[in-house]
Amino acid sequence: MVDTKQHVQIDRIVGSVATGGWEVSFNFMNDQDAIVYSRQGWLDLMSEGGGVWEADFTNRIAGYMFPRGVVFDRRHSSSEAILATSHAFLEFAGAQGMLFEQADAPATRHEAANLTLGWIIHHIVNEHTNLADWVDLSGIDVVNSTSVNIYSVNETRSMWTTLQRIGSDEFHVPYFTKDDKLMYDVHPMLAYPPLPDTVLDMDDTMIIGQPEIIYRDIVRPDYVQLFALTDDGETIKSTYPDTVATGEQRRHREDHLRCNSQERLDILAVQLYLHLIRDYDLVVMLPGAFGLELELYERVSVTYTGTDRNGITVAWADKKWWIDTITVRRIHNFGAVTELKLQEEIEPAGYFYD
Repeated sequence: MVDTKQHVQIDRIVGSVATGGWEVSFNFMNDQDAIVYSRQGWLDLMSEGGGVWEADFTNRIAGYMFPRGVVFDRRHSSSEAILATSHAFLEFAGAQGMLFEQADAPATRHEAANLTLGWIIHHIVNEHTNLADWVDLSGIDVVNSTSVNIYSVNETRSMWTTLQRIGSDEFHVPYFTKDDKLMYDVHPMLAYPPLPDTVLDMDDTMIIGQPEIIYRDIVRPDYVQLFALTDDGETIKSTYPDTVATGEQRRHREDHLRCNSQERLDILAVQLYLHLIRDYDLVVMLPGAFGLELELYERVSVTYTGTDRNGITVAWADKKWWIDTITVRRIHNFGAVTELKLQEEIEPAGYFYD
């Protein structure tokens, strides 16, 4: 066992929707051999307040070590490395092509009586990797995932890219929590209500530094068009808004989906449109390592009102957001600051909530 207080210096900790997991950038002092490629490990984090350390760790980040480089002289060495959740391991893991089929009496490993895309995700990780004894797979939505009667998975050099591609066929997202639990569920802005409660309610007394609003005008579409294949081999289509004249308007098109319900596809079109036309994303800073208490895709709120002096006209009262990126940076020799990148939540309209 390594005494981390003596040997490890953490630079930053990042959880990101873009990568689908968590990464810790750190330097390991005077022990090059401790950093072994793909070695399993974990980082236990304890809180301190008023000069007193908590008796036990409050957060654990688990995953695999990846060395980056070593700087040394006759007296000292510093090994740069990252500890990443299993998304990094799967990123470089290949897989052969597979064909999955629904069968009343399954006769092979790739047949299931209730075949869903979530079942396929679970099967690939459970039986085509060595992660089953390390990674918690209970967060994979198998039951409520889209049912399919046949589904093919192409040969790949990146199993993680393949899992993300499968998820995109039903607007589900795979990602890892800090403790390396694999989650697979519908994107929160496309989920059926009720939406989860907020895990953090922020106001201007909690936010430090300067919040940043990132406008999205350039990437906002005029309408969304979805095409999906049903188990019967039919193609169903949904366009929202359907009152926009097609042609040279900015269109967002998804033509690879699997869906067996026109009603569900119509709901997805509305929800995706509302998500894509959000006005802006937001970046805020919080004191300390508070980001380690949060997870990706969690729901938070912000209350903030601009002033005549700063010229900001926003008036947010308990406005809801979704966590996109969590970055915890070390400050000097002791202390930390948390940066949150948030996606604006647009309230669904009309029948979806009725």
